[in-house]
Amino acid sequence: MEPFHIGGQIAEGTDNAIFDAVARKIANGYRELTLTINSTGGCVGTSIAIYSMLRSLPIPVTTYVIGTCQSAAVLIFLAGSKRLITPSSTLMTHGPARQTSQSITLEVAEQIVEALKCDHHAMATIISERLGIDHDGALQYILSEHWFSAEEATKAKFATEISELCHESPILR
Repeated sequence: MEPFHIGGQIAEGTDNAIFDAVARKIANGYRELTLTINSTGGCVGTSIAIYSMLRSLPIPVTTYVIGTCQSAAVLIFLAGSKRLITPSSTLMTHGPARQTSQSITLEVAEQIVEALKCDHHAMATIISERLGIDHDGALQYILSEHWFSAEEATKAKFATEISELCHESPILR
């Protein structure tokens, strides 16, 4: 079966490709979905859309870090009801950022600040819900950069289990 994987940067539009792939898998009768992740993150809004779609599926979803899972990719990882991480993988959280290539007026700067506050709140809400911690506790993971080994990610409840990727484990069923 073909692998289902998110790698590299999560850009605007990545959600469309993921939505289409998931719809095809479900239409083809898949009763379970495993999504492998090796990503340095990217667009928060796109990651939240993928998270929301995966959480709404009528089939079990396992997410599996097989290298690194950083920044907004962590939100996608948290969508899994089962969240696996290989022993040598890493996970990193930090707050959202906005890039711009234009001149910034006070009005634009204030809009960027408001957008960042909304992203902080959305990210903390997902982390809080999935880790079973309060919102303020979740905010601590995004107010500054935090790196986790597989063991640390499991202890903090980002991952539910450390697991080797083996040749007999199906990527998709």
